[in-house]
Amino acid sequence: MSKKLLSIVFTCFISFAVIGQAGPQLNQGVVSSGAPFNWTKVAKWKSDLNNKTLTLQNDVNIPLSDIEGSMYLNEFFVVGSTYHLDKAHHGLPMRYNAFSDEIEVKRAGKTDLEALHRTSDISCEINNQKFVFSKYTNAQNEMKKGYLITLTSGKNYTLYERKSKVFRKAEKAKTSFHSDTPNKFVDRNGFYLASGNGTPRHFKGSKKELAKFFGADNASSLKSFVKENKIDLNQKMDLTRLVTYANSL
Repeated sequence: MSKKLLSIVFTCFISFAVIGQAGPQLNQGVVSSGAPFNWTKVAKWKSDLNNKTLTLQNDVNIPLSDIEGSMYLNEFFVVGSTYHLDKAHHGLPMRYNAFSDEIEVKRAGKTDLEALHRTSDISCEINNQKFVFSKYTNAQNEMKKGYLITLTSGKNYTLYERKSKVFRKAEKAKTSFHSDTPNKFVDRNGFYLASGNGTPRHFKGSKKELAKFFGADNASSLKSFVKENKIDLNQKMDLTRLVTYANSL
């Protein structure tokens, strides 16, 4: 692997030892309950990831030291829990790679990094944040798949937040009145709302969308709630309050 490429950034991806022959259990060295975790279809996932990594390396030739910011929400591994269907597994150090959209894990006695298999059957909790892998409709009305963080869930509506990172290459200033911009990882966050068991859809933070998401019958009550409580539809805490209220109607 060429040292001048973004290999420093992506070496951790290639080193994921998520292979079936190492054993089908996730809970080695982990306090768990229920049946052992099954790592089926992980070999195909590893192959797909390697192909993606090689493509990115051919496009970007920048060492990690020259990139501002981090690809992680939190650089440090935090002990959390995974949930496979109705089985819970506790005590596993994890962190979310918001650039590659992967949950990296570190098992006791293992030197290589691993990653949770990306499937809706598996969710996890890190730093009191519940990550679920789901289909969702983005701001461009395109169907995507990725990790969403559950903010609040009720009888009718569930509110999610998606936190991701994108790489932005450095740019030279166009005029003397501007400054050069460095290579950096940039946050791309958004809110998603699901009705019942429906697919989460991007919420643009507009009052006009209240009827679209919550129905015409509830729109009037929700608009009054927004006005009376000075709700900012682009703020996480305020939007969480609104969805909690919507679930009480």
